[in-house]
Amino acid sequence: MKVGWKVLLALLLLVGTALFSAKITITWWINPWRIAPPGHPADKPLTGEEFPKWISEEFMKLHPDVEVKYVLVTNQEYAQKLAAAIATKTQPDFFKGPVWDSRWAKSGLLEPIDDYLSPEDWKDFYEQCLKAGYVDGKHYMWPWVYGTNGMGATMLLYTPDFEKAGIDWRKIVNEGWTMEEFVEVCKKLTWDSDGDGQIDHYAIGLGAKSDMVHNVLNFIYAYGGRLTNEDETEVILNSPEAIAGLQFVLDLIE
Repeated sequence: MKVGWKVLLALLLLVGTALFSAKITITWWINPWRIAPPGHPADKPLTGEEFPKWISEEFMKLHPDVEVKYVLVTNQEYAQKLAAAIATKTQPDFFKGPVWDSRWAKSGLLEPIDDYLSPEDWKDFYEQCLKAGYVDGKHYMWPWVYGTNGMGATMLLYTPDFEKAGIDWRKIVNEGWTMEEFVEVCKKLTWDSDGDGQIDHYAIGLGAKSDMVHNVLNFIYAYGGRLTNEDETEVILNSPEAIAGLQFVLDLIE
């Protein structure tokens, strides 16, 4: 999450350098994340507006001839409001939010980002992040976050427990692990910490409620399953691969 504002600032810089020197206005939409900008008092609660206000002002300091207008859009209304804006040709110049529809790219409504990245830039992103917006040979989404709060696919390893259990976590980080190896590691990280005969130290923590959906999807994809076919015209969640991923999660919980 900490790198998110840097990515967005770089995006704003790229947009700004590509436009004419005359006074212009850039409009962007963002859902109200409660991200604290640099210097925000730790005891002051966040409303969701602090981050877009701060980064817009930072960009305008670098580019006095550009006016940045940000619009906060709630998650609940994002899809409907964006669809309406596209239909009336009042869509923002770019947007960050919980909405993505590959049909926009296929219809030519979105600008590919490929031409804005140098060979060195490509090395800064995980391939998995770039795949999220890959359509017909081009990339349409700037990687925003690769986090652990339900919106990404990162797994954090608490290395002291790995070392306590005699597990070489460096080997895992460098070489990866199979699903079978992952299960064996989970077994080694599950124990009775206070000696009362009851298991109270568990190997893995999964997000609750809505975040659990994202955790489940990661396992489905790991087994080769998908929500839809390549054309996104048919739901294939009941494929053998997807079922295997769901069964793995159930077994893991048990």
